[in-house]
Amino acid sequence: MEAWVDHFATWQYGLKKKYDDRQPIKTELLIGAQMMEEAIARASAPQKKKLQSWIEELRKDENDKRSVELALNEEVTEVMYQNRDRTKAH
Repeated sequence: MEAWVDHFATWQYGLKKKYDDRQPIKTELLIGAQMMEEAIARASAPQKKKLQSWIEELRKDENDKRSVELALNEEVTEVMYQNRDRTKAH
């Protein structure tokens, strides 16, 4: 059995709550972009391209619905799960 904290899923949960509550989310979007940037080192070539595209979208200076939808997208969730950091797994 292997266990670890899924920081990206935790981040998604917090982002959704703040967005739904109409709180500012610019910082949260930048945090998500940083997590994706860290995942690039563990990703396959096609996934690296997707991650880079998503990073650019999240770093735009906007707190818009499109960025939140992207951040919570099923494909984004799956790619980030596949490239999660397992260095602290137990």
